[in-house]
Formats: sequence, C-alpha cells, structure tokens
Amino acid sequence: MQLAADINTGQSFAATAPRAVASVTPASFADKRLLVVIRFDKPDVAYEPALYQALSQALQRRPDATFDLVAVSPPTGNPATARDDADAVFRSMTCMGLPAERVAMAAMTSPTATTPEVHIYVH
Repeated sequence: MQLAADINTGQSFAATAPRAVASVTPASFADKRLLVVIRFDKPDVAYEPALYQALSQALQRRPDATFDLVAVSPPTGNPATARDDADAVFRSMTCMGLPAERVAMAAMTSPTATTPEVHIYVH
C-alpha cells in the first residue's frame, strides 16, 4: 500500500531498525493533537484503512507533519503486548511510505485503557 504523494517522499523503507521507545505519562500528551486510537481488543484488528486515511488527511493539511506513536497498556496489562502492537503499526506506517524518522515511539500505562492500544499524535 502506498500513500502516493501524501506520504511518499521518494524514499521507500521496506525494513527498519529497532526504534528507541521513551517511557512517558498521559500528561506528556495532554497538549498534543490525538490523530488515531487503535484498540487491540480482538485478534487481527483491521486498522490499516483508517490509519491510511488519517495519515493522508494529516499530511494534506501539514505536509511536514511528524508523529508520536504511543504503545498504551492498561494498568493490569502486559506492556510488551502494547509494544508489539505499536511495532506492527509502525511497520504499517513505514510500508505506506512514511519515513521512519518522522515517527517517534513511546510507551505508557493509562488508567483509562482497558485493552492494549496504540495512540498516534500529530505535530
């Protein structure tokens, strides 16, 4: 899947190196614009069409946008599960043509999460 002119900057990233993940708190993102929430509440969540559309719209409005991709785990959940989900979303984003350096990754526990989630913020 390609995001054509919306995301593709002429570079393709088929494989990416492991990403550094910062530990953050929900307060870290209180002033940022939430673009997408993907809840992994069942196996094989079909998030890519909605992700594609959200990224396309964000980049039409702001071609130089960067994104924070946050693995969110519930207080009683396994943070590794949320991180694995975030890694899958990151791979989807780069396969769509978004350069890896435009995505910062983080992880946090949220008292409002009931399942592993991935939040994507745009700035």
